[in-house]
Amino acid sequence: MADRASAGKLKAQPQKARQLSKQGIGFLWRDTKSLPAADAQSGFREGLFIKRNSCVHHEHRAFGTSLSGLTLMDDTVAVSVKANSTILHRYETGLEPKNNRGLISVDVRSGAFIAMDPQHDPEVNAWLAQSLDGEMLDWLYEGWSQLVGVPSPTVAPDVRRLDWSLGQMLPFGQVFIYDRQDFYVVRDKTYLVEDLYCMNPECSCGDYKFVAFALDPKGTTGTQAVSFGAKLTHLGVSITDVPTAVEDELLAHRLWHLINARHNLRQRLFDRHARLMDLLPQILLAAKPATPPKPAPPARPTLDWASIPRNAPCPCGSGKKFKRCCITAGNAVLGRAS
Repeated sequence: MADRASAGKLKAQPQKARQLSKQGIGFLWRDTKSLPAADAQSGFREGLFIKRNSCVHHEHRAFGTSLSGLTLMDDTVAVSVKANSTILHRYETGLEPKNNRGLISVDVRSGAFIAMDPQHDPEVNAWLAQSLDGEMLDWLYEGWSQLVGVPSPTVAPDVRRLDWSLGQMLPFGQVFIYDRQDFYVVRDKTYLVEDLYCMNPECSCGDYKFVAFALDPKGTTGTQAVSFGAKLTHLGVSITDVPTAVEDELLAHRLWHLINARHNLRQRLFDRHARLMDLLPQILLAAKPATPPKPAPPARPTLDWASIPRNAPCPCGSGKKFKRCCITAGNAVLGRAS
């Protein structure tokens, strides 16, 4: 087990876009246009040392966490730093703190801002806010779950009580119940979006499904609001099976835009489907038998209208003679004039 001193160390690698460690510290790196031309040509990149901070105070929102940052200038990869709760320690040359700090508070499920500290550098706050994609939210959620005692997403799932039947698409969250759930805010309403997968190993349909549930005012899952599909193509991922009602169609397209903005969706669908398929033997053992289709009603015998005598009882069971009852229908079938 790593000791406290080494647990917080992270080797800076400015050639990467971001570094996120299990210890809750990391770097964001980018090319910058604010440097003098000579420095820019020397290979300087602008860095942001980041640290996740979670709070479970009763006055704060249940899923709130904060992300703090300290801007750095670096021209070498041979830099190591570590952080405790209050201070950044510099260990080697080549790292120049600018002391421009940022602090934002977000909901780790939806990425919605709880607060953006105005006392901190607005440019750093904006950089932190722009980093809030699915990968960053997962990283923040990992720290929040450790603090509040939620099992890690890496815990092996238990599929023995799976509420799923063969032939149905399987919601990812029914199996990996400790992974962060994806929430989105549309017009001040919050929606939980579940992704569903085809579990037929012989199928190559490339079809996926999304179902959105509107949260009630207490923040618990309410009724299903809208569903739509997705299909892998050679160009990426396209939306399918969009609802026809105008409001539902608009909501589906808005959620689709937000999902694509947050995730590398093609890679995400591949990765999550692969995680489910790795558990396919256990999933199939736990699955309910497929519901057999209802048998079709027996076909009614076809009447031989031409063989029914005019004075015979009508085959409809009315008790009347055929000529007084259904002969008109029989003649219509036979193409005769009544």
